[in-house]
Amino acid sequence: MVLTHLWVAIIADGKGTRLFPISHPGRPKQFCKVDKRNTFIQAVVENFVNFGVKPTNIVVITTDDGQTKLAREQVLPRKVLSQNIYQIDPCYGYAGAMIKAAKFIHELDSEAIIINTPADQYLVADDDFEGTLRSAI
Repeated sequence: MVLTHLWVAIIADGKGTRLFPISHPGRPKQFCKVDKRNTFIQAVVENFVNFGVKPTNIVVITTDDGQTKLAREQVLPRKVLSQNIYQIDPCYGYAGAMIKAAKFIHELDSEAIIINTPADQYLVADDDFEGTLRSAI
């Protein structure tokens, strides 16, 4: 299923404190390995691409230079566009990041259907995942 106007906003902020010492301020959880092949953020990108979201329709929201650098290293090889890694001020928090992402995406595609997701959640892309997405869309 490839939907032209389907976009995913991945919120990739955080301080790296919840999984210390695996994660830390220099490498928050979303940039840590979740399995042999992927970090959390790479697994999120992979799940949505496998569902049918074009990598060019994935936006990653970060809140500092270190996160932006790690996001570029980890998602550009997955064909996410460099200009779709969008750094915002950390004062916005998670809800504000979703709003900023929606505004950013709307400027690219006024007909966008947007899925917001955190970058640090490991989701199993099974039938339930796909069914829930299809139902939501």
